[in-house]
Amino acid sequence: EYGTGGGIHNDGRDIYLDHTVFFDNIAHNGGVLYQLNPDAYSQVQNSLLYRNTAMGDRGAGIRIYQGYFHGEHLTLANNSGAPALSTSGRDNIEIFNSIIWGNLDGGFDGTLPIHGCNIDQEGSIGVDSDPLFLDSGVGDDYHLQYGSPAIDGCTTGLPLDLDGLHRPLNGLFDM
Repeated sequence: EYGTGGGIHNDGRDIYLDHTVFFDNIAHNGGVLYQLNPDAYSQVQNSLLYRNTAMGDRGAGIRIYQGYFHGEHLTLANNSGAPALSTSGRDNIEIFNSIIWGNLDGGFDGTLPIHGCNIDQEGSIGVDSDPLFLDSGVGDDYHLQYGSPAIDGCTTGLPLDLDGLHRPLNGLFDM
């Protein structure tokens, strides 16, 4: 009934997403992004993926089956039906300065040898520490509260956040 990639199905292209928000997408696998093809390349940064659904068992937000994927300053929250981010054990997938939290059926599934400075609800690719969103429920406000471990949590990062504000503040980068 549902195909793959509720927002984007990448079957061998180069995709660059920056300052994007995806929500309420539904697919069998890859609620937002499904990537299939060894030549596929996706770079997703400064992006928020929330309340997306996988009807299958892989990637309520992102499913990377093949190809290269680079994610930086991503927030995957309140996605359901499958773990929010699912990989098939490839060495060419990397996630940095990201938050995977509050996903109903798990945060991360797979193997990710290249990662750093993340918050992950299961602690497999980052620390298992509540990022303290302002209102991740009905209000869908994924800004960070004062005292969040994601504020000034990374030594490197991108120069602008999702809101277009300059980083770093206080010498360190927020996730």
